[in-house]
Amino acid sequence: MNLNRNKIKEIQGLETLVNLEFLYLERNYISEINGLDTLINLKRLNFMRNFIRELKGLSTLTKLEKLYIDENLIIQEGSGCDILDLI
Repeated sequence: MNLNRNKIKEIQGLETLVNLEFLYLERNYISEINGLDTLINLKRLNFMRNFIRELKGLSTLTKLEKLYIDENLIIQEGSGCDILDLI
């Protein structure tokens, strides 16, 4: 699903799309990763060019193969990153 450049501020309304494998949210206004818990079949997720500060909300995405997070506001140390749980 391509939702690039839609001025999205908050991820919502995707809960029922449990079979979704690709989600593109590039160039929006997203600051927090949430609302993806039920998207357990996601393989590719693109958050490039948003305003994300922390990599939280990804631990249920166990099938995730590619995560694009370039050009965000992510702070490395002490960010509460749970992406390492996916590796």
